[in-house]
Amino acid sequence: VTGAPVSPLSMHSIFSLIWPTWAMRSLVVIHPASTTHHRMDSDALAAGGIGEGTIRLSIGLEDPADLIGDLTQGLRAAAKTMQAKG
Repeated sequence: VTGAPVSPLSMHSIFSLIWPTWAMRSLVVIHPASTTHHRMDSDALAAGGIGEGTIRLSIGLEDPADLIGDLTQGLRAAAKTMQAKG
């Protein structure tokens, strides 16, 4: 794994990056390959379906349309950032 990708949710408003055990809201773990699965080698990650661009979401009880809009906004912002970096 060469490093974490640009956060696609850097401009999110609904998703939270924290994980309170009592929460029923949507949460995001940005990059499993560099966090929860960082000890796995490239072959093991690939076998588990985890790529360098994989992000993990935990969907809560918010309105689906709001979640989709939030993800769309964040992914567009990440795409612009990545294009600017070349």
